[in-house]
Amino acid sequence: MSRMPHLVLLSCLLVLATAVSAPCQEPTPFEDPAGGKWGYRDPATHRVLIPPRFICAEKFNAHGRALAATKEGWALIDRQGNALLRPFIFDNWPDEFSDGLARFIQDGKIGYFNPQGEVVVPARYDFGEPFSNGLAAVCLGCVTVKDGEHSRSVGGQWGCIDRSGRIVRPVTSPVPECFR
Repeated sequence: MSRMPHLVLLSCLLVLATAVSAPCQEPTPFEDPAGGKWGYRDPATHRVLIPPRFICAEKFNAHGRALAATKEGWALIDRQGNALLRPFIFDNWPDEFSDGLARFIQDGKIGYFNPQGEVVVPARYDFGEPFSNGLAAVCLGCVTVKDGEHSRSVGGQWGCIDRSGRIVRPVTSPVPECFR
């Protein structure tokens, strides 16, 4: 019996195993030199996956989410370019993840999301601090006051929430010491 069919089969299996074990490459941001807008393309084929329409485009994370900005502001997008949520902006940049969560804004309220783009704590607070050691200070009824180029939240009732959004320290005033 000829060895050729066995070699062909073995070669096919090796190619298939390599394809299956190859890491999934996320779309790569690129700038359109003609229009100055950013889009995303397949890193292997350079085929455009999301046409250039962003003012700024960050790399996709391992969960298939990226931050991109349009004239409407920053958004967390999926691989198709759909806006999933609007991150909270701190110092002119989308909020950083802290304890695995970042803040987002919806209908003027603050909530928290994970790197997968899933809402972990719904947007129901007038303001919220970043998480630290599993807790975040949040307020209801506070207002934002401009203080030069910065702003601060004043008034209202404050409390501490855990990563599930459960209040673990009663709502009090002024800002509670969540991290003691």
